[in-house]
Amino acid sequence: DIPLGEDSEAYQIDILDGGVVARTLSCGAQQALYASADELADFGAPNTALDLRVYQISAVVGRGFPLAANVPVF
Repeated sequence: DIPLGEDSEAYQIDILDGGVVARTLSCGAQQALYASADELADFGAPNTALDLRVYQISAVVGRGFPLAANVPVF
């Protein structure tokens, strides 16, 4: 479902490396793909977990408040 009060659904995901943004993904659904080639380019090796900040994007406000998470990589 499209978030309340928005014409479309949009998100940005910051992938962090030691608290610094290594890459930002943008998507129009509640899922995103971080390609293994991009992970290797960003970190030099595969990770077992990633630190992320997920933002819902509003046409009026821009980035909302982030959800911070550490997610396992399979």
